[in-house]
Amino acid sequence: MVFSPDGKTIASASRDGTVKLWNAENRNLIDTLEGHKNSVLSVVFSPDSKTIASASTDKTVRLWNWNFDNLIPRGCNKLEDYLINSPDKLQDLKICQNQEILTAAASTLVEEGESSAENGNFEEAVEKFSQAKEWNPELDINPEAKAAIAFVGEGKKLVRDGEVKEAIAAYNKALKINPDLQISAEDWRSLCWDGSFLHKHAKDVMFACNKAVALEPENGLIRNNRGFARALIGDYKGAVEDFEVFVKWTDDDEAKSRNQRYLDDLRKGKNPFTAEWFEQRWR
Repeated sequence: MVFSPDGKTIASASRDGTVKLWNAENRNLIDTLEGHKNSVLSVVFSPDSKTIASASTDKTVRLWNWNFDNLIPRGCNKLEDYLINSPDKLQDLKICQNQEILTAAASTLVEEGESSAENGNFEEAVEKFSQAKEWNPELDINPEAKAAIAFVGEGKKLVRDGEVKEAIAAYNKALKINPDLQISAEDWRSLCWDGSFLHKHAKDVMFACNKAVALEPENGLIRNNRGFARALIGDYKGAVEDFEVFVKWTDDDEAKSRNQRYLDDLRKGKNPFTAEWFEQRWR
């Protein structure tokens, strides 16, 4: 082992084929130089401490360019994966920031922002989306709009889980955040169908059924879903209207026959979707 000329660093040669650098004051390991294929027998610093020479039983002498200026980027490279997946740490460790790592970490920030929005933390979500946009200006996102879209996604999940009122609140919150948000017909259909068919809240989600139809009035599946919800709230005339559109729209003979039976009952003022019907559907 040997001290550097300034006495601040110790270099040690080892049988494991490495040269280790130690802080002479606090005895902490600073770095490990790997490359030799066999035991390292000796090590020495250059007079300016910027180069280290090591000799090994692998019959080589290696010259290492070592100083703190080189150590920092090497340390940052070792931390790269960790920093990309921990944007908060990268934010603090400005010495390791470069455009490549910031661009990669921006994707992690977007994922974290979506999670924050789904958990109802709107301000935190916008902050993360804004930071992601700053780190990667090429991201095609609007922070407020992105947070609002995440609330729609959370609403779809909530209604599938039976939290219908909470799902409706999530949709409404998305629109409150971004009044110009264009919620798709499919997203409205999801709230309509899951809320009425899966959880029997047809009256509560009827507005979603109507919005879906308004966006795609010729979509037979959407009309079929609203027809079901209409029947459940006693609007048989409206249900007949929607089911007729579906029957003309679909190429599925079995679906045509099934809906025709629904139409026959509804025209007679009879609700085909009884408790027994639901019980059979879930068997």
